[in-house]
Amino acid sequence: MAEWTLSSFHKERDDPSRCAGRVMDRYWWESSQCSRKRGHGPEQAYCKQHDPVAIKAKRKAQREKWEAEWAAKEAAAARKNAVQAAKDAALAACKAIVDGHNDPRSLAAGVLAMLPDNSNMEQKDD
Repeated sequence: MAEWTLSSFHKERDDPSRCAGRVMDRYWWESSQCSRKRGHGPEQAYCKQHDPVAIKAKRKAQREKWEAEWAAKEAAAARKNAVQAAKDAALAACKAIVDGHNDPRSLAAGVLAMLPDNSNMEQKDD
């Protein structure tokens, strides 16, 4: 019995002069052989678009970009939360001072210690 391969499943035989990549038909739920010339990838069997090595490198670069963007968003959110917590503590400290707190200087120092480095209390809320 012959070994089953993806190309043996299709009715037409693959053209050895064209790319070995498969493309989906726009209107039917089936694929066909890519119509571009070969010349890239393993054994020069793929076009530039379907080259598995190029696809893997492109996906890796995109994933690294997304991870960097995600890390930046997470850091911005953490900083925003820290600034908001410091603002809440400052408000509570002001209320405590108005109510006659015994040591307002240490209370203010505790609030300032909560602030992240280089923080701006007048930061815009998004």
